[in-house]
Amino acid sequence: MYDVALFCNDTHWYNFEYEGYEKSKTRLEQFLKGYLRYCSLTKDEISAFYDLIAVYHFQLQATIMEIHGYDCVGADYFDKQYEWLIKWKEQCKAMSKL
Repeated sequence: MYDVALFCNDTHWYNFEYEGYEKSKTRLEQFLKGYLRYCSLTKDEISAFYDLIAVYHFQLQATIMEIHGYDCVGADYFDKQYEWLIKWKEQCKAMSKL
């Protein structure tokens, strides 16, 4: 499912964009139409999609720091990433209630 999340993720890697959720959801729905003909996924695996996008987001941030060194970022960088996570979590929670 992690690979599916990577493929279907349409969020911005640094700036939070509210439309990223819907764009990613649309990609996932389209992707699953074909994927599920060949591979099975449980409901729990599919529901992990949004959590896996968050994991990927922070994995990407770690990779950037690993490549460029920790000196390439400042405190504001970490604040922005935390803000991204909080907004993503809030949006996912709100959308799951619909």
